[in-house]
Amino acid sequence: MVMSLFHSVSDLIGHTPLLQLHKLDTGPCSLF
Repeated sequence: MVMSLFHSVSDLIGHTPLLQLHKLDTGPCSLF
């Protein structure tokens, strides 16, 4: 689930979501 959402947002904006997600929620899956 997180992967799909991350890929979608990443495709829309670019590298910005990386920082946003990292600040929002760094779960067990992190950003990898």
